[in-house]
Amino acid sequence: MAEWTLDELLQAIRKPLGDFPDALTVDRVHPAAAGDPGSLLCDLTVHDTDRATRWRLTVKDALDDLDDKTLETAALIVRANIEEWWHTRNSEPLVARMAEQLP
Repeated sequence: MAEWTLDELLQAIRKPLGDFPDALTVDRVHPAAAGDPGSLLCDLTVHDTDRATRWRLTVKDALDDLDDKTLETAALIVRANIEEWWHTRNSEPLVARMAEQLP
């Protein structure tokens, strides 16, 4: 069992690191519904010049994969998934499907 909480993971994901885009904010991380056990949902806000859009990114099996990781390692893995989606969402259809736009 992880020695960190989802709130601690959220705070660690939000820490500045590398080229994490300023236009992207991680608002919340939470487990997926019962139909998708082990997956982690990341609620994101993408700030554009004239508007903000909200997205929900699903990181499949993340909770299972992160369970034995330190907080820092878990945050790095989740951030890598978010950054992969951010940088390739317009060119990779499979990656683009990892997220859905929220109202």
